[in-house]
Amino acid sequence: IIECGEGTLSSLSRHIQSFSNEPSYLDSQLSQVNFIWISHAHLDHYGDLSSVVQAVANAKRKVRNTRPVVVIAPPKVLKYLRVMLKSHSSKGQDRQYIGVTHRDFQMSPFAGHVRSMIYDGRLMMPSSSQLDNVGQATNYYKPFASLQNIEVEHCRDAYGLLLEL
Repeated sequence: IIECGEGTLSSLSRHIQSFSNEPSYLDSQLSQVNFIWISHAHLDHYGDLSSVVQAVANAKRKVRNTRPVVVIAPPKVLKYLRVMLKSHSSKGQDRQYIGVTHRDFQMSPFAGHVRSMIYDGRLMMPSSSQLDNVGQATNYYKPFASLQNIEVEHCRDAYGLLLEL
C-alpha cells in the first residue's frame, strides 16, 4: 500500500468487495499486504495508517500468516503509529508491524532483513482459476525487484518512491 490517508480502509473495502461479496475475500486480500509506504508526515498521507495496520494484522492472524507488515515512513509517522496502536492493543498481542524510517531502509545494514521481507514477498496470482479445489493458491509471483526511497524537497523527511517491478 502506497500512502494511507483518511478513508483508505473504507476505499479498499469498497474496491475489494466489488470483486466478491464474501467477507473472507477482503481478509484474504489484506493478509497479502507486505508493506505500507508513507511519503511524508502530512495527515492526508497517513491518517488511516493505524486502522489499516490493525486490519492487515487481523487478516494475517486469520490465515495464520505470521509475517508482520512493514511500515516505511518518516520518524514522526512511526511515532504516531506506535502511540495509536499502543492505546488500542492488549497485552500478549502479536507484533502488528515493523516500522523503519526511509533513511534506515535505504542505508542501515540492520534493515537488510526488512528489505528482504519486501523483495522476497510473494503474492497469489490474481486469477481465480489459479486456485486448487480447497481454495489454496497454486501460483505466486514476486511483485517487486527493488524499492528505493528518494529524498524530495516538499517538507522535512519527505521521500519519493522508485519501484522496480
